[in-house]
Amino acid sequence: MKLEVKQLVKNMEKAGAPVNQYVNVGVIEPGGTKRYVREKGDIYDKFSLDQTGKYRMFVKNKNDGAVDVEGSYIVR
Repeated sequence: MKLEVKQLVKNMEKAGAPVNQYVNVGVIEPGGTKRYVREKGDIYDKFSLDQTGKYRMFVKNKNDGAVDVEGSYIVR
């Protein structure tokens, strides 16, 4: 998923993760810096989007097996 950010956006909320395995969920800033949280189960977190440009959401699975991830985000 990509977010086109044309002005200062206060926060982004994201949700969704496997119930019993940890995953990294976060954003990649326009310059390539990754910011993320490492959690399991339902994840509700906020990231400040303080740069103009394209942001990307990501989920990284560092487990041995596959995980199913479902989520959404809100830009305010």
